Amino acid sequence: MSWDTTLVTMTRVLINDLGITKRQTDNNIAEAIVVGGVLLSQIFNFSRTYVWDIDTPGIYPDPCDDTEAVALLPLKAASLINMGEYQLAISTGIKVRDGDSEVDTTQAFGGYKDILLLGPSAALDKILASKSMRFGKAIVGPVSTSETDYSYMMNYTINFYNGIV
Repeated sequence: MSWDTTLVTMTRVLINDLGITKRQTDNNIAEAIVVGGVLLSQIFNFSRTYVWDIDTPGIYPDPCDDTEAVALLPLKAASLINMGEYQLAISTGIKVRDGDSEVDTTQAFGGYKDILLLGPSAALDKILASKSMRFGKAIVGPVSTSETDYSYMMNYTINFYNGIV
């Protein structure tokens, strides 16, 4: 299997881009997967060391036989693509009030908020949180933190998205 077909198809499923007319090109999705990999590698230690080539795009070695990478990379790419689609939708929304009359096209953005809060981003946050807990931690004082504690990300993400809409 090659990552640029397998992971691209998985990401298409997550962003619901399976129709005859595609919203995203395979190359755009591949770029999102690579950028997502770069971002994930900053907060998650994959079982292998990967080289992320954003320009081509490319991932070396092929991550398709690494179950963690296959699970996390499409979720992160879908999160990035969903955020981009949300930003694009916001830029086209208008809200105009003239006396008693009002036109508001921003109400439709609630669906995007639900996707951001409950979709791939939320799934990724839960997986990362569970991965940080699989090794167990001992609390020896009133406060305990570590580099692999991802629970703060879930709360930060939810608060961030709630502040947008």
